Amino acid sequence: MRSKIRWLAFTAALGGLLIIGVPSSADHATRPATKNLEAVGDLTNTGAINSDMAFWGDMAFQGNFQGFQIHDISDPTNPSTIIDYEDCNGGQGDLIVWENLLVRTWDVGAGAASVCGTDANGDPIPVSRVGFEGLHLFDITNPASPQLVGEVDIDDGAASLPPGVLTGCGAHTATGVPDPANNRLLVYVGGSSPLCPGMDLVEIPLNNPAAAEWYGRAEAGRFCHDITVYMVDKRRAACSGSFPDLSIASDHGYTYFSMDPADGGSLENPVELYQRNVPAANNHTAPFTLGHTSGFSQDGNVLIWSTEPSGGTGAECQESDAPENREMYFFFAEQGNLLGKYTTPTQTSDENCASVHIMQSIPTMNGRDVLSTGTYQAGTYVIDFTSPNVPAIIGYSDPPPLDPPNLLGGAWATYWYNGYLYESDIFKGLHIHRSTSPEAQTPVVLEFLNPQTMMPLPELPAQVVAKCKGKDATHVGTGAKDNILGTAGNDVIVAFGGNDKINAKGGRDLVCAGAGRDRVNGKGGNDKLFGQAGNDNLNGGAGRDRCVGGGGSDKARKCEKEKSIER
Repeated sequence: MRSKIRWLAFTAALGGLLIIGVPSSADHATRPATKNLEAVGDLTNTGAINSDMAFWGDMAFQGNFQGFQIHDISDPTNPSTIIDYEDCNGGQGDLIVWENLLVRTWDVGAGAASVCGTDANGDPIPVSRVGFEGLHLFDITNPASPQLVGEVDIDDGAASLPPGVLTGCGAHTATGVPDPANNRLLVYVGGSSPLCPGMDLVEIPLNNPAAAEWYGRAEAGRFCHDITVYMVDKRRAACSGSFPDLSIASDHGYTYFSMDPADGGSLENPVELYQRNVPAANNHTAPFTLGHTSGFSQDGNVLIWSTEPSGGTGAECQESDAPENREMYFFFAEQGNLLGKYTTPTQTSDENCASVHIMQSIPTMNGRDVLSTGTYQAGTYVIDFTSPNVPAIIGYSDPPPLDPPNLLGGAWATYWYNGYLYESDIFKGLHIHRSTSPEAQTPVVLEFLNPQTMMPLPELPAQVVAKCKGKDATHVGTGAKDNILGTAGNDVIVAFGGNDKINAKGGRDLVCAGAGRDRVNGKGGNDKLFGQAGNDNLNGGAGRDRCVGGGGSDKARKCEKEKSIER
């Protein structure tokens, strides 16, 4: 039988916590330890044990150990759940979404009572065999009624594995690699056992997902706990993991792959470029448990790596703990030399915290490298790593210890998507934040996001290079319905088409509304608010404000100087 060190520990901790119970109410709006993050919306948990996320259009997909949830986030301040799909009761449920296809991982050997999917009568479908581990594929054309359309069994004893394969590795994590030119989705799979080196490779024909199959393994010299791919101006993949003997401090790190034909690689067959081990310093007796997660900067030049001591179930961020337990590392991606480290702030003995569980680069367009993190009970952090030798925290939302105290819970992951930070809390649900840090602002609007798959950003509209009354904009809207949030400083905000909501917040702000029915709130400070084409509502707030209407029927209030219409 294959060893499942980390995953058995995590599952056991889940079971123990379910016995004592945990609070289910959302708390991110009342956390005392918060800086530059504004709580804007949330969905209270319904009993699921939540994990990773993906996004497509106005929907957020939240994996969990019972199945997955699909949320409507068209209004992030008032999200709603489309479906709580509980008919896939195995594994942590990592998700990939591509068009109308949802892929879910199953990383624990299926039992006789395990089910995934429902038949035409709505009855649960038994998993294909006892011991199954792998991927389940759902058609989500109707997100309110997902339909199971295929599975890929990649565990020991799977009949789908060809002769000569020593062992199947299961599916703990999965990373999507879109190949639309060949009408397929490739999946790089991180196995569920430290004894399985490399990453399993799966091909899913988009016109026939039922024909999905395992077709090989990319050897990595280590098992791949988590995999991130970069597909912008080069094609790279990073497998974060460890060698089979997890007790050796020098055996944790990452393997760096190329999918570029110039290196002999391809999307379907990545080739190793180099390996980088990250030994624990000072010969500490409690080194890393495993290499856990990797990520890339937006330009692909910096590779980010983190570990996970105690398998994520221990209080590893105390002052007395080895510093490596709460560090995230920055490397020059192409060569592997260390550039710097980030250290998570200390936590109490009642809080599980282990380095950075999962991170994601925010697609800023202001020359800054900024990432968001989910760090279990340390919460959510926004970090500026433009200078990776001196990374800086620019925002955070750190929850207090759970009551009753326990060593499991908190933010599994926190991802930026179209102006908001979505925090998947293991037991409390979905928390939605908004960063007010100027460094984290961006005009980018994504059509979809699989956070472990970095793809080219959409072209920005020409008007993002914008001015308001001759001054360069610090915050720019789009042609859609935007919610633009200023900072406590002096902002220059430009909205474009759409019915926008603009909160300038503090400072001496200059706001030019767009061609729509906009609501502009100046808040505190001496602001200048200008309406444009459309029926705008200009609200000066506290301070000496000037409100000037545009080419429509505008309303202005709480302004020392105001004109209803200026033509």
